[in-house]
Amino acid sequence: MMASRPPGFQKTNWGQVAAHLRTPDVISQEEEKGLVGVFTFVSPGARAAIGLAENDIARLGRTFVIGMCYFLITRHNG
Repeated sequence: MMASRPPGFQKTNWGQVAAHLRTPDVISQEEEKGLVGVFTFVSPGARAAIGLAENDIARLGRTFVIGMCYFLITRHNG
């Protein structure tokens, strides 16, 4: 179960959201690293060109995000 949000919590601030998810019984530090890694990958300008076409990178990013969402939903639902 998610803890209540602290005063001044901004759901549009990724750092605050990641910190909130670290509350007890939500996600571990290793799981947080994975979620932050996915967010970093899909953030504009956050990655260097690696020789893949842009549509392939977009497809890979969408796959990561779908997996991240599935993980968070299943974790929330128990």
